[in-house]
Amino acid sequence: MKIIEFIKKRKLILILVLVLTAWIANSILSRIPERPQGPGEPGVSYRNLVPGVSSRSDVIEKMGNPVDQAAKGEEILLSFKSTSPTRTHEAIVDSGNTLSFIKEIVSVNDDKHIADITSQHGEAPHTLYGPHSINGFDLFVYPDKGLAYIGNPYGTQGTILEIWYFPPTTIENFKSTWAPGYSNTYQPSQ
Repeated sequence: MKIIEFIKKRKLILILVLVLTAWIANSILSRIPERPQGPGEPGVSYRNLVPGVSSRSDVIEKMGNPVDQAAKGEEILLSFKSTSPTRTHEAIVDSGNTLSFIKEIVSVNDDKHIADITSQHGEAPHTLYGPHSINGFDLFVYPDKGLAYIGNPYGTQGTILEIWYFPPTTIENFKSTWAPGYSNTYQPSQ
């Protein structure tokens, strides 16, 4: 009986204490960030090939025999048939025979759109401008996921020209390694 009387007399105070406790718990839990992927962790894959993890033999097993290969410093550039009649997919393998980069060519024959990427990964945190920007195609980068694409977001689903796969990294390292001809600011040709 004494407990019920205590609750009745202090109902407002108890409700305030419960609300305050719930608010504090929510504040604490919402401050705990999700652990993003970072350098050293596997990123997004293409045909189950993961840059930084997969080997040259994995690449050939999944993509077939290259139509061309060329030395690029200590790396080897492998070219593979794509659905485009004029452009090939590219895979770069380092001196240790580990896949370090994939460039997937997306043509009108492919059913891939920007909406497909953003629905799975969200909006790209970085936009870089380069040689295709004059035509509205910018480089959208998810460095912590090892994913980037050259696309034009205008239109119903957005058009993609290329999708790049690489080991997760920082935006600075991405720019110096994979996109040295790109800038943070749009600079139209004159």
